[in-house]
Amino acid sequence: MRSAVHAMLVVFAAMSSAVPNANDLVCRPSSKHYCDAGGCARETEGFQHAEVFYYHHEAKTLTACLWTNCYSDTVSVFISPDKTQKSLVGWLPPDHSPEMYPPMLITMTIDNDNHFTVSWQHQGNGVTLDHGICKAQ
Repeated sequence: MRSAVHAMLVVFAAMSSAVPNANDLVCRPSSKHYCDAGGCARETEGFQHAEVFYYHHEAKTLTACLWTNCYSDTVSVFISPDKTQKSLVGWLPPDHSPEMYPPMLITMTIDNDNHFTVSWQHQGNGVTLDHGICKAQ
């Protein structure tokens, strides 16, 4: 009996080491809003295939793939006082064609249930907001 328990623990330990860091997340939006001084317009279809966000906990990097390019860099991470959410903030340079795509300010908040809100395309006259759920990568 003791050797069977030991064998199960060895198998469990091997499986656990193969599981990716639960803090590494892939985040896909389910709704999107374009907001300006006049209000927000909701978009529910047509963008899900073209927008995805990756957060790598150990490296504190955020990657935002938005339509025609990805933006990636180290971000500042802020934990809420009650430890129920973290906010990631950074200017992310484009992965390709920097002469065509300027760095983009991205702010992302993820709660303990892995729901997220991200703001991007910040401009003086508006901002884009995505909402969705993150899953362990």
